[in-house]
Amino acid sequence: MSQSPQAPPIRWTFLQAPPAPRRSDPELHQQLEQRCLELTEAGIRTVVLVHGTFLGNDVGQWGLLLERVSVAAARSWRKTIKYFSDVLTGDRGNFPPRTLKLWRRAAEQAGSPLEVERFCWSGENTHTARVDAALRLLPRLAAEARTHQDKLLLVGHSHGGNVLAVLCQLLAEPERAQAILDAVAPLYRSGTTLRHLWQQAAEARQLLLEQNALERLWLVTLGTPVRYAWPAAVHDRLLHLLYRVPRAAQPESLHDFRRLGWGRLRLWAGDIIQQLGTSGSNFPPGLFLSWKMWRAELALSRLLDRNDSWLRMPGNLFGNSHWPQAGRLLVIDYGKSQRRLVRGMLGHAAYTRVRWLPWHIGCWADWLQGQIEGSSPDQQEPVAAA
Repeated sequence: MSQSPQAPPIRWTFLQAPPAPRRSDPELHQQLEQRCLELTEAGIRTVVLVHGTFLGNDVGQWGLLLERVSVAAARSWRKTIKYFSDVLTGDRGNFPPRTLKLWRRAAEQAGSPLEVERFCWSGENTHTARVDAALRLLPRLAAEARTHQDKLLLVGHSHGGNVLAVLCQLLAEPERAQAILDAVAPLYRSGTTLRHLWQQAAEARQLLLEQNALERLWLVTLGTPVRYAWPAAVHDRLLHLLYRVPRAAQPESLHDFRRLGWGRLRLWAGDIIQQLGTSGSNFPPGLFLSWKMWRAELALSRLLDRNDSWLRMPGNLFGNSHWPQAGRLLVIDYGKSQRRLVRGMLGHAAYTRVRWLPWHIGCWADWLQGQIEGSSPDQQEPVAAA
């Protein structure tokens, strides 16, 4: 999605991440208990964590193929793939079971009713995979809507944030939502399981629309590439976290942060993966290059991301299209510890590390309660178009 020079500048705040305690440090557990209470005070009942690309449960979309034959086989395949991705990456750019276990235990010990869940999707780097994830997330949210009317906090890392953007479009913009559904509908006409999934998603979407559930969703993205638009209805409930390295101790503009440039592909630019995930970086749609999949992918490309072209990728990559244009932005410097090639995952891992979890939750709670201060739109320079 190209940035518009007429778009109003986003409100942003620069934060220096504090020294973080180790996982085994009692201080971390004490802080996490306090943060759970703060989220509860802010009205949050449930937190849903959505991982990003390549950390999913359906590499090559084999699970999608298996679903046409056996639900049990598809479930077993996805469970196995996700298990190995959790083991290999841990909490670097991922939400492994141990993170959920730690967070739930802290909430229980603090006496907070907070529920923490994670949502797993294929993790494929395609438009069709993200739309499929949004469709599968709809029944999950509908189940929450049937049990309570409290706020839900949806947290998406990397392209998990773009899954949330598609979800919001399905719930906020009828014409666009219908166009998206029409584009992918042929993919769900083969096999009883896929038809059942399609029916479930349609019923869940109808329920959420009737209850106006979008107004109860609060959204946080962590290092999400700027690809899809966010409906105006969620701008006041949308927060972005981005890792960038400032050129000065006190940056006064978004231009005061380092970014990618010709010959400057270095870790000191901050989150490199977020910048590499620009328009044009999608992969071909799975191992099974059916004409239906290609047709849906091309249709979604025109609907969701008009700059999605491999030929345009160099201009998108080294342009200024990496800053969000809607919601609220926290620009964070995590320090030298995250500027490492492997351990820092090119600057993309810090958002999900357990050591910073209490501090991140504190930032979200402050935002929910309107306590974040920062530059106002008329005090900063607009970001130029790519």
